[in-house]
Amino acid sequence: MVTNIYQNRYEYLRDIIARHGGQAAVAEKLGVTRQYMNLVGSDKQKKNIGNAMARKIETVFGLPIGTIDTPMESKVAQMTDTTITVPMLNVVASMGHGARMDHEEETVQNITFSKRWLRTNITASSYERLAVVTAKGDSMADTFQDGSILLVDTGITQLKIDGVYILLREDELFIKRIQRNIDGSYDIISDNPMYKTQRVENPLKSGLLVLGRVLMAMNMHKM
Repeated sequence: MVTNIYQNRYEYLRDIIARHGGQAAVAEKLGVTRQYMNLVGSDKQKKNIGNAMARKIETVFGLPIGTIDTPMESKVAQMTDTTITVPMLNVVASMGHGARMDHEEETVQNITFSKRWLRTNITASSYERLAVVTAKGDSMADTFQDGSILLVDTGITQLKIDGVYILLREDELFIKRIQRNIDGSYDIISDNPMYKTQRVENPLKSGLLVLGRVLMAMNMHKM
């Protein structure tokens, strides 16, 4: 139903607003007025998000086309008193050349963790924003390998601390270690010494969007 699509878009935009600095910041990135943002993204929905704006939101914030038309609940971790069930997405992120995002992101299965174990072993911006993706390539060896399963905090969309991040440039996904320099520039590092370190002055101006920070790798080895 069309009504459901509009509700899905609204819920995604509200989540984007919460994770990207508020209505004013999101309005600036989308190139719209704050008044318009207040209509489509306020606490109480006042205006539906049309098709053109839906596609623009997905493009600006690195989401596959059609993502915000679908229910958000299936892509958000679910919690009980003792467990956290994390969605495993059909997303492959490359550790070498970028992996192309040419399909709609969707949950292929769920992985359930003990809530106590997760809270003991990781620190996340929000446990509801955890997701699992698959790594491809060898540029992050020996930190993790081709086929490794990565636990990612998708609530982190800014490079505030050094770490390993999922990055989007145009329609390609990368996994790289990011290190900030004193002069304000950033080194994009592959842990495999066979790959050269790249330096960028401003990741956003270079076309890089941060989709999440890797918290843990479950290494898988092909036999």
